[in-house]
Amino acid sequence: MVLYIVKDGIENIASVLSPNGIRILGTNYYAITYDFESNEGYIELKKKNYLKLYTQIGQKVGQKRYYEETTFEACILKLKELKGNDQVIICDSSEIEKYK
Repeated sequence: MVLYIVKDGIENIASVLSPNGIRILGTNYYAITYDFESNEGYIELKKKNYLKLYTQIGQKVGQKRYYEETTFEACILKLKELKGNDQVIICDSSEIEKYK
């Protein structure tokens, strides 16, 4: 299965919301999904050289779900390691229909 990393998240599934509940675009938030209808985690730039990866992919009992990396590429490599293959596509939230 292909794993998608979606910049700005997926509307009504996983995204950054304003206090009014409106989706915010142009963020440093990336949703992780297999089908654009599920939320398998996220990658978020918290501050310069500090990204947080949260995922249940490849989860084994007792394994942590949070990973701290210094680059976006390191997060992608960690996901590939956890997932067991390299079928990862990075896309923008405006490109979802192209991949469905």
